[in-house]
Amino acid sequence: MKKTSGLATALLLTGAASLVVVPLLMVMVLMGGSADLGDVCAPGSEPLALAAGAADEALDDNQLANASTIVSEGLRLAVPRRAIVVALAVAHQESGFRNYANDGLGHDLAPDQEGIGRSMDLPHEAVGSDHGSLGVFQQQWPWWGTMPELMDPASSAEKFYTRLLAVPGWERMSIGAAGQQVQKSAHPDAYADDVPLAQAIVHGAPAEAGSPQTAAYFGATAGGGCAAAAAFSGDVVFPLAPWAHYVDLQNWGHSGSHWDSVHTGTDLSTACGTPVLAATAGVVTVRTDQSWAGKWLVEISTGPGNVETWYAHMQAISVSTGDHVSAGQGIGEVGDLGNATGCHLHFEVHPNGGSTTVNPTIWLHDNVGHAPVVLPVDHGSGSSGMYDVVTVLTGNVPFTLSPGRARAQISYLLAQQPDVLLLQEVTTRNVPAIVSTLPGSWAVWQPPGSRGGSAIVWDTTKFLATRHGAQLGFNGARYDRWMPWVLLESDQGTLPVVGLHMPTDASKSDQMRHYFQTMTRNYQHLFSTMSDAGYPPVVGGDWNHPLDTTRESWSPVPMLHRVGLTTNWQAGKPCTGTSAEGGRIDGFAFNPQYLRVVDQGCLDRQASDHRPVWVALAPSG
Repeated sequence: MKKTSGLATALLLTGAASLVVVPLLMVMVLMGGSADLGDVCAPGSEPLALAAGAADEALDDNQLANASTIVSEGLRLAVPRRAIVVALAVAHQESGFRNYANDGLGHDLAPDQEGIGRSMDLPHEAVGSDHGSLGVFQQQWPWWGTMPELMDPASSAEKFYTRLLAVPGWERMSIGAAGQQVQKSAHPDAYADDVPLAQAIVHGAPAEAGSPQTAAYFGATAGGGCAAAAAFSGDVVFPLAPWAHYVDLQNWGHSGSHWDSVHTGTDLSTACGTPVLAATAGVVTVRTDQSWAGKWLVEISTGPGNVETWYAHMQAISVSTGDHVSAGQGIGEVGDLGNATGCHLHFEVHPNGGSTTVNPTIWLHDNVGHAPVVLPVDHGSGSSGMYDVVTVLTGNVPFTLSPGRARAQISYLLAQQPDVLLLQEVTTRNVPAIVSTLPGSWAVWQPPGSRGGSAIVWDTTKFLATRHGAQLGFNGARYDRWMPWVLLESDQGTLPVVGLHMPTDASKSDQMRHYFQTMTRNYQHLFSTMSDAGYPPVVGGDWNHPLDTTRESWSPVPMLHRVGLTTNWQAGKPCTGTSAEGGRIDGFAFNPQYLRVVDQGCLDRQASDHRPVWVALAPSG
């Protein structure tokens, strides 16, 4: 957002008269907490992470890499997991997860497809001749995009997701029918037999499994509960470098020809050479008598009878038996040695140092984390002298607006170039579909159905969504309210964001006050849980109650104070008021120990009944 459009995203440069947009300096590191964010094992929970899985059909390294890219791109865009299943089913049917070039020898090219043979000069794994089809999704060049875009699995997956989300009612279609709406294939029924494999990849369970497997982040188990996980009170870090792109195959407990009995760890698929980190502090034992693990099996023990972690298939190690390592210390590099079918880290957790193992995926989820870390503000020593900030904008899109005016209002808000946009009153709007047609690189988290009254939009050139979900505000007689939340990761850490729309007329109606107070208790619980997990949130939306003063004992200001948050209106007035009556009811809450307001303001209403409010936040200190 630029000051000329009514919002500031940076402080004035020292000695300069212009404003610049600068990167965000985050408050928390990515793995900044060990507490659960809700019951992630409860049936029906929103997914917190997506991972590829094993299936009865063997995939080679290239196929697995392409499938993983499709999953990762869906995670980056925060699309529903059903969309990822659609994408995987289509890609498997169209190309078998192989990146196709086209030699142009099919004698079926349209005039503007002449020259497609140049695709042979780009990286590819197979060659086809079908019309102008290219890449993993066999998208038609040049109608779907440029040649390099269509032959890049990530870019082609983004294009597929964008078109899928724009299909009205795709969520209610069968997987195959939804895929056909995007692809317009000559064989519309062909995708059906690819669905089991696609579901197996997303859910991390064998396609032929007779009973459901525990999926740590999806919560689907036969007994309806979580698998047991080892408790550990020390510092734990994820065993791969923070910047690594990986897919957790979640194959602990699986059986197959690769293993003597069952698989005792999980495989973290990533590029060979990726740094491997010690998950805990401890004493190293390097074993060379385990041929399945390659040249070395590295074991790190936290003490007799305590947690021990194992690391296998590494192509290089940097530790020796007897070394004392700290959590997060580099111990080697990912490889493909031993009983391995591709580059990955085999990671095991032995809770008592014996032969018994627990599911590493769940153990990492429950134990990875540190106390919240405040990154220092870089004042700079040269001519820059700038602070890093993040700009968040909140705005209502009244449900009374026509589809055209609603789209125009969202377009107006995104044209202000926020880092994050929070939308309210969008239950009847397909926000992902609307945003996909607007300029810019945006992703959306809008919970499905009646939960989707609020939505979060973010700039994908700056953030990757690592987790998202929705917390119930209240169940009313005529409607309910939910609070979407998302953890947005940048190169420097994670920004936790929550969208909120409180019920109106709480001061006039006993029933509405009951709803307001119920939602207050629920948001206090959510914010406390996130803060305890190391993610003090930035909360924005329509509070329908003053944010600058305490009018009633149950007003937002004192209720937020109880969970360590303050409001932007307490740091100054962005404008005289945001509602038609001049109320100061739209805005933000945040933890002042970690963030501070550096600038803020309001926009013109345009088609809304409330003035949109924006705030620029920087780390405290």
